Amino acid sequence: MEKVRYKLQDAVDQVLSSDLFRSGEAFTISEMFDICTTVGYESRMSEVLRIMHEHGQVVSIGARTGFMYGKPRENYMKKAIISEVAENLRDGDIVGVLTGEAARDALIRAGVLSRVSSLACGDSV
Repeated sequence: MEKVRYKLQDAVDQVLSSDLFRSGEAFTISEMFDICTTVGYESRMSEVLRIMHEHGQVVSIGARTGFMYGKPRENYMKKAIISEVAENLRDGDIVGVLTGEAARDALIRAGVLSRVSSLACGDSV
């Protein structure tokens, strides 16, 4: 009988589609190993979860233990903070006419807001 070899992506897909992962509750390597049929050894499951952690697909829970994992939570600090008004000002799409120092200040502030938002989001806006 020939042993079936699975790719890492098969194991990752199985973890991501498992009910345990989607529930958002913390899980151990052993619990996920019991669910995944594409992983033959618990040490391999540990390696799969470590790689998923490096890619941000799971988070490790606990101080330096690495034995508990969970679904990553959404980080609201990484969301764009720039308002629609600031975007319009940055793009020069403003209602009315600003002249002189007011126009310059508005464009500078809009640019700063845009850069701060980009830094917070890692240029993913």
